[in-house]
Amino acid sequence: MRIRTVLVSAGLLAVTCGVASSQPPILPPPAQPRAPIGVPPAGVVPSILPGEGPPLPSLPAPPAVPAKPTPPPEKTVEALLNELEQVQAQKAELEKKEQELKTTVRKKLEQQAERLNKLGVTPAPAKPAQPDRVGRIIIEGNTQTPDKKILDALTFQPGQALQYPRLEDARVKLQKVGFRSVSVEVVPNDLDDTVFKDIRVRVEE
Repeated sequence: MRIRTVLVSAGLLAVTCGVASSQPPILPPPAQPRAPIGVPPAGVVPSILPGEGPPLPSLPAPPAVPAKPTPPPEKTVEALLNELEQVQAQKAELEKKEQELKTTVRKKLEQQAERLNKLGVTPAPAKPAQPDRVGRIIIEGNTQTPDKKILDALTFQPGQALQYPRLEDARVKLQKVGFRSVSVEVVPNDLDDTVFKDIRVRVEE
């Protein structure tokens, strides 16, 4: 009977050891890493004492409001009268100086004219300007139309006084005859004469 009790106890012990060996061993929790000195652990909000921590950014100063220009003080009637007197005095002085200059110039001219008369030298009277006159009429560009037909359409002839508006009239008249393009212009003559002006009529048939 005692031997059976020992065997039963041994069997229970073996079963208990087998169950214990089949379960994983219980490990201790991992150690938390230590935070560096001066750095609070994770999840802990550091407390900042007054005067500590980064400085706050300074706010920009508000823009300065420009001051309104002060209008000049109005002149009094007395000041205006004084200014008017000064202007009139300056005007009178300028007019007096102008009269003195005119008198001096007139006297000089009279003395010069008297001297020229004594020497028998008198200035020649100015000649009236002579009007420009029509010189040669040069016709270009006509290969089928005779020159006479073009000359008959013109309102001026060589030797006549040159009236510049008639050049435009001649151009319009020739264009109505049937030419595609017409130009009537004054050109320098070979003699370089300042009175007679050559007229060039260029047509395109």
